[in-house]
Amino acid sequence: MKQIWHVLDSVHPELVAEVRKRHDVLRYIHLLQPVGRRNLTTHLQLTERTIRTEMESLQELGLISSNNRGMSLTRKGFHILQQLDAYLRDSSDLGSLAAELEERLAIEEVIVVAGDSEQDPLVKKEMGRQAALKLVSLFEHASVVSLTGGTSVASVAELMPSLQEFPDLLFLPARGGLGQKMETQANTLVSMMAEKAGGRYRLLHLPDHLSEASYQSLKKEPQIKEYLNLIAESDIIVHGIGDALNMAEKRQMDDSILQLLQQEKAVGEAFGYYFNQQGDVVYKMPNIGIQLDQVRNASYVLAVAGGASKAKAIAAVAKQQLQQVLVTDQAAAERLLGETRR
Repeated sequence: MKQIWHVLDSVHPELVAEVRKRHDVLRYIHLLQPVGRRNLTTHLQLTERTIRTEMESLQELGLISSNNRGMSLTRKGFHILQQLDAYLRDSSDLGSLAAELEERLAIEEVIVVAGDSEQDPLVKKEMGRQAALKLVSLFEHASVVSLTGGTSVASVAELMPSLQEFPDLLFLPARGGLGQKMETQANTLVSMMAEKAGGRYRLLHLPDHLSEASYQSLKKEPQIKEYLNLIAESDIIVHGIGDALNMAEKRQMDDSILQLLQQEKAVGEAFGYYFNQQGDVVYKMPNIGIQLDQVRNASYVLAVAGGASKAKAIAAVAKQQLQQVLVTDQAAAERLLGETRR
């Protein structure tokens, strides 16, 4: 595919430039929808006249719709953008970066977006958009989708299109909530995704961090046992990856646990498991939710994490060989490659 774009760029550079411009317009509409023309002009740094011309063309093609709230992608526009993403990503330096990461981290597919999500909120949205595109493409092969909470997974739910095509798809929280912002808790995100997919969902009304006694007691409850049996059947799992100490502090863990994580040199966290740089589990939270052996049994595990500061965490979790797909940003990817080349 990269060769095709190189040939096209050689014989008709104006065509390639036009395709890239259309792709950027569709991409920003997806990120910001519903979005007004003036806002789009600012983000794309194009003239209002150019944007107006693009809008008219895209509406005639049935790729966008417009109302008094602004412009949004149509279902056709979403699918076209999905295809353009794949073509243009393969033809870019980001595609080469992703290919090298796939080999070094032994991950089936890595998707790298430009920029640094720790510096630019739109980069995190772009990660969510790419993850949403990938996720939707997997739905037809699945019955149960589980997801964790967090800002990265929240961006996936936000950018997922409203398809209403999967009435038999069941969405489940992979674990309890962090007890912080409702909009980033797994319960909120599964209801949002299920509504957009036209599917069903179940909620898990439990805190993320339990005492050992509570954990052992709750596991015996019939409703909890039923839920755990359901979650064990997950075909697709979507999760974030956290910095170990940062996640422990967010969960307000005891000083003794924080000290243990520091002593064991924990760098990454996923699903309530804490990993050192070698990928070994150094601590497991007593929480009701999906377990590592169940994660490994899933058909697709999609991780979303970016920012240079997350590089060690991403590398540590990757050593567990859990995920088939990683969506990350350029800052994390470059730091990851720097770490693995040493």
